[in-house]
Order: sequence, then structure tokens, then C-alpha cells
Amino acid sequence: MNNPKTITDTPCYPGVAEVNTSATLFDNHKWVDTKGAASYLKISVGSLRNAVYRKQVIARKFRRRLYFKVSELNRLLENSTLL
Repeated sequence: MNNPKTITDTPCYPGVAEVNTSATLFDNHKWVDTKGAASYLKISVGSLRNAVYRKQVIARKFRRRLYFKVSELNRLLENSTLL
């Protein structure tokens, strides 16, 4: 019988885990949720929510959830206004 290839059949290349950092994961996203934004900024979710309350971070609300633009998070990191 011919079994279709699965993900586990593909060879594992050394150094692949080093390439997949959190910064590369967010390159393809335009919007992230609260948990994703907090991990991207390397702060807690509570600290991020406090920053939104103090209007230090711009967030959009959609269906009772907060969403953040990755470009604005990058601007915050470059200007160091949040930290």
C-alpha cells in the first residue's frame, strides 16, 4: 500500500528551531490579539492592558477582544515609549 507522507516523515534539519523566533512569527501578521502582543513586547497581559487603559498603546476592539497592529507595536519598541 502507498501511504501518504506525513509531517513526521520529513527530515529535521539542524538549526531550523533557531530560525523560528517570535519576531519571525509576527512578520506575516498585521494584527495580533492581546496575548500575542504581550508576548511580542515581552510583557505580561496585565501590563499590556494597563498600558491600553493609560492610552500608552493603541488598541482596537472587535467582538469583545482587543487587537493590536504589529507596525504600531514595532513603533513602540523603536521609540521605547511603553517600556
